[in-house]
Amino acid sequence: VHGDFSAMADCRCDCNGAEKWWRELLLEFTGTTIFTALLILGSIGGNGAVVAGLLMIGLLYITYEASEDSVGHFNPAVTVGWAIAGEMSWVEAGLFVVAQFAGGILGSLGGWLFAGETGRKFFDLGRPNVNRYLPSGGLNKYGIGNALCLEIFCGFVFILPFIAMFRHDRRAEYKTIAPMALGFFYYAMVSSTSAFTRSVYNPAFHIGQSIIAAEWEDFWLYTFLPFVGTALGAIFFKFTFVDKACGPICGSGGSSGKKRRADSASSDEEKTAASSSS
Repeated sequence: VHGDFSAMADCRCDCNGAEKWWRELLLEFTGTTIFTALLILGSIGGNGAVVAGLLMIGLLYITYEASEDSVGHFNPAVTVGWAIAGEMSWVEAGLFVVAQFAGGILGSLGGWLFAGETGRKFFDLGRPNVNRYLPSGGLNKYGIGNALCLEIFCGFVFILPFIAMFRHDRRAEYKTIAPMALGFFYYAMVSSTSAFTRSVYNPAFHIGQSIIAAEWEDFWLYTFLPFVGTALGAIFFKFTFVDKACGPICGSGGSSGKKRRADSASSDEEKTAASSSS
């Protein structure tokens, strides 16, 4: 699947796959840093949804060219959903999440440097917030409960195209169009909800903003709830469309999933050979 993490999962010091997995971690770290820094500037400028969608398209294509194995998540919630769907091991997912959070913090620091005093003081680096007021200045009866449901729902729907087009038995089929389709999907999702929370449903992005801006209002809402949504979405997709016997955790990890696919392919080849010889 991704880099060879099976040795790490077994707690053995085997560095045969080191070149692959450090490259994938570096891609996640670098991509999340770029995504965060530029999206902060886009959010301050009022073009956050457009910037988010276009960055997603570009970064996914770059990842495809840089590595044969990586998909490019740049989002810890997506990585957790990916692991629940059985597309990567939990050890690998944990390392991805660490790299993404580190990238989110560094990218936010970059955004802080680039934004200037106005962006820092008046826009809080483009941090999201529950919009409790109408544009006219009147009170908007949109509260934390509404935002909570929205964060979970958007996390749920965002993981679906990731698994549908990027899972390993479909990746080659959709390699050309998948980044474009996902980028437009992400743009539509962010732009349709920006008037309510200005969230981009990426915990690495939001935790980096909060740390660098030192603003913690509604922090938990944007950091933890996307994980709930992507977890539910991954279980739903796997159970409904891929694996009818899916349980609460829909796979035993990336390396074993790869072995199952290899065993299945080997079995099919043996059947074909036997049929030909007969």
